[in-house]
Amino acid sequence: MPPVTLALMLSLWAAPATASGPPPAAEPPPGPPATEAAPPTEAPSDDYVQQAPLDVETLLTDSSKAYLQARARLEDHPELAAEAILDRLATVPPPTSTDRKRLLDVLAVLGLPDHVELFAQELRRAVARAEDFQDESKALKQWLPLLVEQGAVAVPSLTALVADRELNLITRGTILEALVEATPSADVANLVPLVGRGARPLRQQLYRSLKRRAGRDAQAAAVLVAATDEALRQAETARVPALLALRGVLARDDDGFITTLATLAEDETTAFATRVAALRALSGRSVAAAHDALVRVATRALAPEQRGTQRGELLAWLALRGLPADQARPLIEQHRLQADDAPRLAELGFAHVTLPSDGSWLAPALDNPWPQVRQAALARVEGPCPSSNEKLLEQRAHLAGRRSEDDRAVARSAVAALGRCGAGDRLAGLLGDLDLDIELRAEAARQLARLGDDESIAAIASVLDAGTDRALARRLASALRHMPRATPAGDALLCEVATRSDEAGHAARESLRALHDDPSQACQ
Repeated sequence: MPPVTLALMLSLWAAPATASGPPPAAEPPPGPPATEAAPPTEAPSDDYVQQAPLDVETLLTDSSKAYLQARARLEDHPELAAEAILDRLATVPPPTSTDRKRLLDVLAVLGLPDHVELFAQELRRAVARAEDFQDESKALKQWLPLLVEQGAVAVPSLTALVADRELNLITRGTILEALVEATPSADVANLVPLVGRGARPLRQQLYRSLKRRAGRDAQAAAVLVAATDEALRQAETARVPALLALRGVLARDDDGFITTLATLAEDETTAFATRVAALRALSGRSVAAAHDALVRVATRALAPEQRGTQRGELLAWLALRGLPADQARPLIEQHRLQADDAPRLAELGFAHVTLPSDGSWLAPALDNPWPQVRQAALARVEGPCPSSNEKLLEQRAHLAGRRSEDDRAVARSAVAALGRCGAGDRLAGLLGDLDLDIELRAEAARQLARLGDDESIAAIASVLDAGTDRALARRLASALRHMPRATPAGDALLCEVATRSDEAGHAARESLRALHDDPSQACQ
């Protein structure tokens, strides 16, 4: 049982003494007359009793040297200062919200654990008053740091806030991140029971926060590894995928853990979600045992009895995606995945398959009904390109017309492919096409800028004039920053546009800064 819960139960069950208890001890016999009580040993604090309330008022009314002196005295006497601040907070009329925040800031600096719950209450109150997301975010930025600064003593209050269902999930997720931050390294194991439980946004936030904490805190990482391994031995099936995902990012290439992952990934009787989590955890690792397991899973998933099923498709895709390219390619080519009906497998196929150098593969690839597969094929285009392929790419850069493209993202990929072909004339034609979508014209300008030769820059200059639509002019000026290097023609165009006071002028000045250490020298 957590210590906080145990302490709470003990406090609730503690009963006051009653008459039925043991008889009270007999009073001692009268002694000599009492002498006058000795003065308290903490004379400086006694002397400060009257001054503390005055210093608190100084905090609220002064911002000069007197404020600094008052604050220093308060920090030197934390107990009396805390009492005076709490008295002022309870005074009627109460301090304004600004004054209240100033007092609580000082209270936080005093570091007295008794006041942590006060900060938590203030956070709740501020969030409840928030009228929109911005107000709520402001409240969290104002109060959460005060809690986190208290360290371990703030953990119970932060835990209660995370569990408060009256707060929305975004707020609770932000507080959860603060809870992970405030938890001492030796105690982060107490957070592992939360993994795989609760609302999905909170589960995702916990995963991210623990991953960040482990990445910068070796002791916390070691504690989390041990706690996660123990949890995996006892966890119910529904929690295993989340625990595997967390364990996978805590320690790379751990032989024992990789063996466990391989067993789970290959076991046909294991829950499908667990197999998926195991494959994801095996992906991207550098050890042969992980690669061998992924190859075995992919080989079985691509067998005839599984290949046509959704389960087989997903297992094959996850396994192949997790392999280095040189190990995935033989399986991809053996099964001709670039022609597979499943779009994720076909997309993966085009990413790795060895393609004929004559470009004859492009036309049938662009007839694929899935946009992501067409994009994957276009990403493989490299120059020089046959003129037939350049013409096809130019047609696919349009959203209307013969052999045009019906997906804007694919059309943009076709324009980018033309750039890699070095087809400056065709790109210039696209840029000058007034009927073409503005984003596709801007992409043509970017590709011309990447070519960087004088003809390409001249093509941009022919469109970038005072009469050009402002939105397009800004995009063209921004496109010029993609030149591989500064050139006299590019600088001349940018310096001319940079004199304008509109968005295009600003974009031109930013492009000059991207190309030159000292942009002013370029325009002299």
